Amino acid sequence: MKDAVVAVSTVKADPDQVERFLRRNLGAGVDHIMVFLDDPKSPARKLLEEHPHVTVVRTGPRYWNGTRPPRVSDRLRINMNLANAVLATVPSVAWLISIDSDEAVCIDRDALVRSEQRAVLLSVLEAVSKRSWPDDEPTLFKSRPTDGELAALAAMGVILEPDLAFYFRGHQEGKTAARPDLKVRMRVHSAVNEAGRGLARPAPGMHVLHYESHSLDDFIRRWKDYAPASAHLRTHRDERKLLGIALHTLHNHEVLSERERNRLIKHLFDREVADDAKTLQKMGLAGPAPKREYEPRPLPPADLDHLERLLEGLLPGDKHVFNEGGTAEQIAAELAAAADRMAGSGADAAVENVRRTLDEFHHRSERPPS
Repeated sequence: MKDAVVAVSTVKADPDQVERFLRRNLGAGVDHIMVFLDDPKSPARKLLEEHPHVTVVRTGPRYWNGTRPPRVSDRLRINMNLANAVLATVPSVAWLISIDSDEAVCIDRDALVRSEQRAVLLSVLEAVSKRSWPDDEPTLFKSRPTDGELAALAAMGVILEPDLAFYFRGHQEGKTAARPDLKVRMRVHSAVNEAGRGLARPAPGMHVLHYESHSLDDFIRRWKDYAPASAHLRTHRDERKLLGIALHTLHNHEVLSERERNRLIKHLFDREVADDAKTLQKMGLAGPAPKREYEPRPLPPADLDHLERLLEGLLPGDKHVFNEGGTAEQIAAELAAAADRMAGSGADAAVENVRRTLDEFHHRSERPPS
């Protein structure tokens, strides 16, 4: 039955963060998670490889074949579009959701599986930021304000300017759930067709929870290595880059004493990051996230085997066709080559699934437009 929901993420995080990421998502509507390890030597690798609901892809030299993109955004796009192509061939997979390791879905899984849309938008709820949370688990999340509410927040000094960029610390676009399809191109916050037209439709009541600098410790962990020399490789907004450079500078300052360094970092956090939770709650802009309790359904063993064998078959291929500029036809050619590598001396169900998907793709491509 085609009803599995699979999340895809490129991860570079410590085991504690990864454990939270898995628990939050597998308990909220996700059945399986494809994790692309941006650091193949990650200390979280053992935890991930031993988890029954996780498929791990180590993106080391063998994966990149000596052509690893320097920009994180390029690696993200390649990984999620490779996952889209692979999952399009797996019989049980109905939906793909691309998320980061500091995010968790909050969805009505059964409603998503019943949806006839090609893609839906999960609106963002951002964790309210304060010095600390019990067990480091935020219980308040900010929803999207109206223009009038932004104006009121700015006038009261709660935010600097009446703009979403000064309300949400992270992204404001949300994330997209899409049906895996060779004719769909995944982007960080959207899914588009071959003409570049957005496919996602609103999905009321479905969200992605963003844990962006939700505490002082998380703020430090996130930005302490944000060296000015590499900031140009990141895709953060300019004001976020400046904040990251400021934290990195204070955290690594050679003149400041440890006590003074900690005092200044707390001042920076309170001034630039922490939210006015009381005002946001009074205005109805902050509250608990919708409660989701879900038991993930294992992918069929044959589909897990298919998934791992196809990923292995794609290793020698050109990963850059999965980035912007690559075409669906090039991706199909890489899948065909991978199927040939999988086949060996004879055909099997996994190979037949890949070739059936390719036959359907070519048939749709040859069909005259209606």
